[in-house]
Amino acid sequence: MWNPDQDTDEILADWITLEYGGEVVPHLMDLLKRSGDWCDLTFQILGLCGVYHARLIDSFYRAEMMLGCTDRPNIATRGDGMIGYERDIGVFPPEIAREIMEDTRLRMFFTKEEITPKVRDEVLGEKDRAVSLCQGMMDDWKKTQPYLDKQVYQRVLESLENVKP
Repeated sequence: MWNPDQDTDEILADWITLEYGGEVVPHLMDLLKRSGDWCDLTFQILGLCGVYHARLIDSFYRAEMMLGCTDRPNIATRGDGMIGYERDIGVFPPEIAREIMEDTRLRMFFTKEEITPKVRDEVLGEKDRAVSLCQGMMDDWKKTQPYLDKQVYQRVLESLENVKP
């Protein structure tokens, strides 16, 4: 019976054990942890490097965007040589605002900054971290080969290898 107070990692490990066997639990747990981190990081990098695409997200909150009235400035407007968004960080308590401003990925959701060599290197460093996480996911999956059905293993491996950046 499911226990709502049970740790989520335990729930996931139990499911993996039932579905694939206990031998793959550590490998799939590592893969799933990395994949969550990779998804978060990739979303943030795409947001930073493609601010223009935020117009879609912004349109859900701004009626004038949905009506096609784009003459008013909004958080997603581009600036030459700029990166990031402009959101109100004042809604957070000061201690949380400080933490946000110290984290590159979070800071740029609240500030628009000039693309200096330092900022560029920070964003590219995040991209390198995402690539490293992706490679780690591939390595984690390859460790499951001895324990999984050959067709299942191969199908997932091919889908991972065919992901286009």
